[in-house]
Amino acid sequence: MQPRPTIAEQFSTFLQLADDRAIGWATDGRLQRSMQTQLAKHPLTTEGFWAIYWHKQWLHTAPSQPTHAAGLLAQSHLAAYLQEPCYWAAHTVVRRVTLPEPMLGDCFQVAIEKVPKVLRACNPNHTVSLKTYSRVAFENIIRDMLRRQHQLSHCNDWALLLKVSRKQLQEALQHMGLLPAAIDSYLCAQQCYEEGYWLLKSAARQTLDQVAQGMAGVMSLTGEVEGQPMRVGLPIGDLTAGMWARWARWLRSATSCRRPAALRRNGGHV
Repeated sequence: MQPRPTIAEQFSTFLQLADDRAIGWATDGRLQRSMQTQLAKHPLTTEGFWAIYWHKQWLHTAPSQPTHAAGLLAQSHLAAYLQEPCYWAAHTVVRRVTLPEPMLGDCFQVAIEKVPKVLRACNPNHTVSLKTYSRVAFENIIRDMLRRQHQLSHCNDWALLLKVSRKQLQEALQHMGLLPAAIDSYLCAQQCYEEGYWLLKSAARQTLDQVAQGMAGVMSLTGEVEGQPMRVGLPIGDLTAGMWARWARWLRSATSCRRPAALRRNGGHV
């Protein structure tokens, strides 16, 4: 990778990648003009000065006003400035990951999109430089992304639904072009599934008959017309649980006798 010799280039150029290799720098004209104007006002300044300057400008406007022009300009300058630490973070993580090897370009793009997150977490008044902090932060972001991809590749649809957050599901449904009413229905279904799953996975594994009726959907079959769901009069959750437990015990004893009986060609006591 060719170094960027001037301060104006460091805050106005972006890395170009081809086949996971750095091939050069692309200049953003708007950022270049901005840096030239600022350097004309403050000629005797260093790279560290401008890193702190743009970082404070971003903290002053972007968190409360994400679309503010000054905040977006500062973020663009810092995104250009952090190209090198992001590239070397991706290079370090990819080199240490076992097969299948991820694409360096993909890891670089995932990390550089998290610049606002890095800027929000880094304090410009501390002694550590923004480049040093962002290098570690980018490595953690890439590792977390690869870890989640590895976990998701081994999940079925139901397990994947538990790992996807409500915000991620909502954004995916919006991207599909669904109407808000349909999105709300899907989000409600996800919430019900999660609550039911963790209730069944709880340590006690105990619940009331009325809760079991609601989770099974039986309460939607009873009640008044156009009214709210109501529980069944009899404790059918307790009754059917005992019935099926007895049936399972009988079935187990029957199958345990079947194999020896088949070998001996005679019956067994159930």
